[in-house]
Amino acid sequence: MGKRKSINIQKSCSHIEYLQPICTEYNKKPYLVNGIIGNSSLLASLGENGQIYRLWWPNIDIPQHIDETKIGIFILGKVNHTIWLDDPNEQWSYNQYYIKDTNILVSTAEKTSLNVLIKSTTFAVPNKDLLVRNFEITNTGNKKTNLQFIHYTSLKIEENPLYNTTTFIAKEDSLAHYRDNYAFCISSPIKCSGYSTKDALKDAEHGSLSGGKVVLNSRGAISYFLSIEPNKTKELPLYFSCGHILEEAIYKMKEAKSQNYNEWLEITKREDLKFLEEGKQLSLEDEKIQMLYRRSLLVQKILYDKKSGCIVAAPEVDETYSRCGGYDYCWGRDGVYAARAFQIAGFLEFSRSFYLWTLTSQNEDGSWQQRHYHNGNLAPSWGFQIDEGGSILWGMWQYYEESEDSNFLNMVWEAVKKGAEFLVDFINTKNNLPKSSLDLWEEREGQHAYSSAAVYGGLLGAYNIAKELGHEELSFKWKAAADKIQKSIEEVFWNEKSQRYYRTINEEVSKEVYEAEIKTEDMGYKKEDKKGYISYYINYDPIVDSSLLGLVEPFQVFSPEAAKMQKTADSIQKMLWNQKVGGIKRYENDVYIGGNPWIVTTLWLALFRIKQKQYHKAKELLDWVVQHRTCLGLLSEQIDKQDGTPAWVIPLNWSHALFIIAVQLLETIT
Repeated sequence: MGKRKSINIQKSCSHIEYLQPICTEYNKKPYLVNGIIGNSSLLASLGENGQIYRLWWPNIDIPQHIDETKIGIFILGKVNHTIWLDDPNEQWSYNQYYIKDTNILVSTAEKTSLNVLIKSTTFAVPNKDLLVRNFEITNTGNKKTNLQFIHYTSLKIEENPLYNTTTFIAKEDSLAHYRDNYAFCISSPIKCSGYSTKDALKDAEHGSLSGGKVVLNSRGAISYFLSIEPNKTKELPLYFSCGHILEEAIYKMKEAKSQNYNEWLEITKREDLKFLEEGKQLSLEDEKIQMLYRRSLLVQKILYDKKSGCIVAAPEVDETYSRCGGYDYCWGRDGVYAARAFQIAGFLEFSRSFYLWTLTSQNEDGSWQQRHYHNGNLAPSWGFQIDEGGSILWGMWQYYEESEDSNFLNMVWEAVKKGAEFLVDFINTKNNLPKSSLDLWEEREGQHAYSSAAVYGGLLGAYNIAKELGHEELSFKWKAAADKIQKSIEEVFWNEKSQRYYRTINEEVSKEVYEAEIKTEDMGYKKEDKKGYISYYINYDPIVDSSLLGLVEPFQVFSPEAAKMQKTADSIQKMLWNQKVGGIKRYENDVYIGGNPWIVTTLWLALFRIKQKQYHKAKELLDWVVQHRTCLGLLSEQIDKQDGTPAWVIPLNWSHALFIIAVQLLETIT
């Protein structure tokens, strides 16, 4: 069969690009964000201007509470309206960085025409339901400046526009928002000069807040009068406390004000530095790799939900699914890669907590579905991916091998037994491969090489666990099933003509693709179900796909020295390498977000080269990743194929996890 044409119309796909966003109110939220801050129960994403676009609490996946926040200044005697920091027409100059080896984000905005520089330091206090922002406003001119500093918030608590209430708590000098089981207070140790609860945005625009009482809406503003001498700076700490009832949020605001800003800052610094010190240290001399390694660990720490053990793929960027299926969920596969990264970096407790969390998300039949919320409930999904469960069972054994935690094996045994039995029952007895499911890219139904490798790895993991616990009969059964899968992958997926492995066999396609590609009866087939609906299939999909590297890394179906795997990897590098900006794209004819190269796929190839002992080639791929980190040291999902800038999700946990794994493997081997 020849090369696949690029007319494939997916029947089931997370990456559908709709013509219009589902909800236009979200248009104010950009897809691309610059930075994130968090403490594993509170998570926020920010733009380059320091504006907070999204905030999740008390878990890092749901719910999200912010509709819009804005910071502005009204300079008395100079302007007749508020100058907002996020206004693109005002020509602010922005700069942003993390304080070294911390998740404390510093943002600066300067407007030379107004002689003002605003520096904000934002962080979530460890083990507190408290977000802290400290603003340093500098008068860079030669005359005294009098201004109103204005903080505007529009909260859609639980992402719901209904029944939100805003009020001002005079006793605490605090603006408050509440709805149902959530309440938030915004205040400063410095007394405010004004507030607005009724026409908050209109008032804020004119720099004159009109007060008000408790109102049934989501908007509020609070202001602070500052008089700043030439070349002097005034500080304004601003606290954001979270509670499940208003009284709790008020109490936590009192607690926030009981310590000054610098004390909260030092507590947060110490926590992050202590975290890094407790992990394995790198001896590699490359400082850029060292810095990205530490940043990757700090990112993973933020995207780990300490209350549940869940690990999310990324902070949400597309909550209305206008361009994708959403990211702020836990996929078993992504979670396993992140848990493995934690594990090999020396953070066994994070890995352990994740695998114990998977017990809450397993179905009664032993399967793990596509993705889940932190509480284990099934998240919005569009198909079943057998590699999720295979990955989890594989990862459980990897954790035990590192930890030798026998108590852990006893805790997970029932889940392992049910999970392994489900995998065995899911095998197609005609070819000894897992039955049809969605591929790891969530785009096509069929029997996939990567999915088969994951099931092989999962059954081997279950075999080892059963053997360790003395369940000989089950261990023999699962090992025999894994061996058959390995043999079938070798026999069925090899494409002799192209000298590489097929990515998929028995792939379900649209009628249009079937009619365009199937020239003879032996190239495909049709199936009619009991209701008379017809499905169309092609026998082999020869598209070169980076996921074929999964046959070696991580599931070790084959040796990296195997000739067929070397030919497959070489085909991947040759045919998927972007000649303009570098990097490996997912597969031929990829169209998702333009078909860009991915960080994950490039690191995947680097891992393969490390296992081949081709360290120079691996280092070149690692260097490409380092060169394409963001200015904050974050790794995106993709790199724009035209200009080499970060594209789509920032940061992607999977990208950071694979970087940690690759660097640690390189360190160990070399």
